Order: sequence, then C-alpha cells, then structure tokens
Amino acid sequence: MISPDVFHRLRAAQLRAAHEQELLSGRDWILICACVHVLALVYPAFLWAHVWLLHSSSLNQHLHPVITVAFTFASGLVLLGFWWWSHYAPYRGALGALIAYVGLQTALASLDAHQLIAGATFKAFILLGLLQAVLVSHRRRRPL
Repeated sequence: MISPDVFHRLRAAQLRAAHEQELLSGRDWILICACVHVLALVYPAFLWAHVWLLHSSSLNQHLHPVITVAFTFASGLVLLGFWWWSHYAPYRGALGALIAYVGLQTALASLDAHQLIAGATFKAFILLGLLQAVLVSHRRRRPL
C-alpha cells in the first residue's frame, strides 16, 4: 500500500516544478524585451545613417538620432545584463530591469518629449513584459 506521505511529496515536487517553470517564463520575458529593444534599433539607425550620409537637416527639430541609437542600444545591453543576473537573483534582476528601463526612458523623454511617443507600441510591450517578469519572480519569492 502506498503511504499518503508519498502523495504529499509528489504534490510538493509538482508545485516546485510549476514555480520553476514560471520563473523561467519571467526570465524569458526579460530576454524577449531585450531582443525587441535591439530590434527597435532599426529605425533610429536608419535615421542616423540618413543624417550622416545625406547631411539632412530635416531632423533638427528632434533629438539627434545618435543619441536615440545610443540610448536604445544601452537599454538593450542593460536588459541583457539583468537577464543574466536574473539567473542568480530572479526578483532583483527583474525589478532592476524594470527600474533601469523606466529610468532610461524617462531620461530619453526628458531630452526630447517626442521620444515618449516614438515607438510607443514597443515600449508598452517591453513594459508589460518586464512587469510580468517582476510579478512571476515575486510569486516565486514567496515560500511554497
């Protein structure tokens, strides 16, 4: 006869596996956000090449594309760094990624208010993904 204790241990192992899968999902969100951020470099890099190669002055009313490319690239690298850190400290990595992303976007918006609206779909997707990563890692942080 199987003792009831075996079922309790199996249930606890199943819960731990489910929480670990959620944690991997949170880390995946940080990686996806970093990749989307790097893909978002295409348009600012195109503008930068347009200004640099064609010496266009039509973009003088907004922030110079070099600054936008630098901020976007730095944000992608920072998110990749937090993704790597989230392997060791999931909650702190996800929360740090969210705070760094919001801080970088705030700094970019303070330089040019137009940047707040530019790429709003990407920014909303990244923000929701980072919030999901924080929520998942916070749930994992609580004891079973």
